[in-house]
This record gives sequence, C-alpha cells and structure tokens, in this order.
Amino acid sequence: MKSFLAYQNARMIGPLETKVKKVNAGKVALKLFPNWRWHHNSNSNTKIGIWVAWKLDCYDVKILQTLNQLIHYEATQLHSKI
Repeated sequence: MKSFLAYQNARMIGPLETKVKKVNAGKVALKLFPNWRWHHNSNSNTKIGIWVAWKLDCYDVKILQTLNQLIHYEATQLHSKI
C-alpha cells in the first residue's frame, strides 16, 4: 500500500477489510501513513475493517460517526491545486 500511495500521489485513502489487529493500529499507521492523520472503526472489535487516512496539509476532516460497517466524515479540501 505504501508504494501505491506514493505512485498515485494519494492525499486521502479509505482502505476496507484491512483486518489489522487493534493492538497493531498505531504501528501500521505510522508505517503506511507517516505525517498523515488517520481514523479507524475499531471500537470493541479486535480487528479493524475500515480506515480513513488523509494528509493534514491537504484536508481538514471531521469524523461524524463511526460504526462497525461505516465511517461517516466530512472532508474539506484546503488547497485548490490538489
């Protein structure tokens, strides 16, 4: 995924069905999304199914709701040249 993000010059991503264990979330996020902000849907589940990750200098994201099957958020683009 890290090479995909670099190749596509991605600034926001929402991977599904990741199956990352909650205990490993921070380590995985730091490796895949360095200098990004991220949110996932692991409340009581031991594995994470949905992530949302975005570059702080490109988007302002407000998380509205997080459930087992969805993350509802509002994203505002910060620069018009993205």
